[in-house]
Formats: sequence, structure tokens, C-alpha cells
Amino acid sequence: AAPRRLARGLRGPARPARWAAAAAGAPYTVFGEEPGPARGGCRPERGPERRRSRPGGSDVLHARLDDSAFSPWRVGDPPESLQRHPAVKFLADARDPRLALYCQKRYQNRRECEQQEWALRGKALGTEAPPPTEAPEQEEVGCIVGLHYSWECLKRLHQAHAKGHRVSVHSVLVPSLAPDELLEAAAAVAPEVFAIDPQLFATHFQSKGAGLSALACTFLVAFPVSRPLAELRPPLVVLDELESPRNVGQILRTAAHLGVGSVVASPGAWRCLTGRAARSSMGWLYHMDFHLAASLPDVLGQLRGLGVRTYAAENQFPEPVRPHEPAGDRRWALVVGSEDRGLSAASRRLSDARVCVPQRGGEALNVAQAAAICLYELGRHM
Repeated sequence: AAPRRLARGLRGPARPARWAAAAAGAPYTVFGEEPGPARGGCRPERGPERRRSRPGGSDVLHARLDDSAFSPWRVGDPPESLQRHPAVKFLADARDPRLALYCQKRYQNRRECEQQEWALRGKALGTEAPPPTEAPEQEEVGCIVGLHYSWECLKRLHQAHAKGHRVSVHSVLVPSLAPDELLEAAAAVAPEVFAIDPQLFATHFQSKGAGLSALACTFLVAFPVSRPLAELRPPLVVLDELESPRNVGQILRTAAHLGVGSVVASPGAWRCLTGRAARSSMGWLYHMDFHLAASLPDVLGQLRGLGVRTYAAENQFPEPVRPHEPAGDRRWALVVGSEDRGLSAASRRLSDARVCVPQRGGEALNVAQAAAICLYELGRHM
């Protein structure tokens, strides 16, 4: 009866094989929070008997079966197409520690991921400090470590590198059946490129089956890195506590196309500069420079001291947005706030002008749409 109860608690591919092994008395092991040498940075699938009370928390129940007979974490030999790309490393085991940060959240070992994130952040910032006892928030250190995705973003990242933009890329993960063009682009931007079986890619490293596409890819970056405000070249876009990575990405995509390449972000908006924002910007985010404003009122005062005129935009302001003057002057900045709360009181008070997008009907525009109109209008005489 005990083996049968254990069998019902196991999940994952090829479930009948697990049932048969458990019924035959195959040994199992309860793994603790610390990763074992065989598992690396990924956790095996867990059954319903044991649930995690916090991310990376409680123990995980996993049947240790003979890998040669069955394992949902391992595959066989690499495809022959990878032989044309010696820089690409085929990983047969999804538990490889080098893939720890690529795993879906439910498979990650929290402690190991925090240590790897700290190391990557320190490399991007040029520091070698030991990891803290508690992981700091992303907006406290001025550098975000995360996963970005899509082939379009990878190609845009390659272009950004060619133009001298600093984007720290740790590695790229692709399905082993990826086309040659994708593998070559990955090798051009990252020091390490890992390939894994497409089915493992889909079940352990992607959501919604994205790994089933040969064009899927994921890459690990430490970006953006906050730069000193004096290094940013106007015009600028100032993000005041925006809450949607999609809106942030759309604003930055428009700004890049209209010649605005500098971004100031409040701590709340800084948290939105994720892989989703990069995807919404179609990779144009990598062509921009960023400054994390620990205190946005102080930064607005510094911009005024640098001769930059700031325009706060909200739909209830009476003055319609007009081109910045004098013609040809680039020393201006657009300040936009979240859709729910709008601009902060400090941004309204400290901005040099308060403008709106004229409306003839309907409700307020989406913040990304309103920002696009304001950016175009302000920069019409640049």
C-alpha cells in the first residue's frame, strides 16, 4: 500500500513508468533545501504530499529512479546540426547548475539563484562584495538581473552591442533544434550559449509551450545598470512610479524611434524594467541609457540645474502639449505617471510645465499612447 500511495503522489511525464517503478519498490529520497551535487540548481518535480510554504522552502519528494531507465530531466545525444556550432554547449541534464536561473520558478532553488544573481549583478557593477544575508531589492542596487526572451530582442541586443551600448549578457539558452542564424546571433552576444532538448525547454524552462518553437530563446542579462545622471544626454523620458512593464516597454520603444535615448526611473518604475518590458519595446530598450532616481524630486531639481526643461503630462492639465522651444534645443524631459494614480504631487509641483493631449471625445488615453503623442510633439523642432 505504501508504494502505491507514493506512486499517486508523483507527477510529471511518463507517469505510468513512475507508477511501475514505485510499485516495484524503487527507492526514493526526500531532498532538503540545499541542492545536492546531482541535482544542481533545479529542483525535481514535487508531489502533493509536500508543499512549499515559501519560494524555495520546504522539502521536495522525488523518486530517484535509474536515469538509464527513465528520467524526465535527462535526454540523449545532441542533434547533428549542433556540430556546426562548436561554441554552443549541449546540456543533456536540466538539473545542470548553469541552468539554475533559467528554470521555472517552481523548480528553482532559492538560495542558489540568489547567490548567482548577486554574482552577476556584482560583475555588471564592477564590485566583488560577498553576498548579503538577505537579498536586496532590485531598486536598491541599481542593476536588474533577469531573463529576457524572443529572437527579435536578441537581434536588437546584438545591434546595441555593435553601437557601443553596455548590456551585460551572461548566457543564452536555446532549443537544440534552433536554426543556424539564431545560434550564430546568440554566440555573437553571449560568452556562453546552451542548447537543450526542445521538450525539456518547453516543460522546464518556458511557459505556455514556447519551447516547442525552434525560434524560442531565453537569455540571462544584468540590465539595466543605473548610470550617473550627468552622463545621460537629453532629451529624456522620466517614469514616475509606472506599474506595468508592458506600458513601460511601449513608451521606451516610441521614445527610441523619436530620438529620446535617456530614461530616468523612480524605484517603482525601475522594477518594471524586466524581460516583459524589453519584449514590449521589441528590444529597443537595449539602445537606451538609464538612471535610477532614488528620490525623484531631487532628480527633477538636478535636471533644472542642468538647464533641462521638464514637462509633466496628464489629461486634466489645461495647456495642450506643443513643440519644445527654442527650435533645435534638445534640453527637455517628459514626465509621465501611472495610469491609476497619475503623477506624484512632487512631479506636478517641480515640473516647469504641465501639459495634456487635447481631446475631442472619449475617455483618457492609455499612458503609452499619450506619451507617444507628447514625445512626438515636444521633439518636432529638434
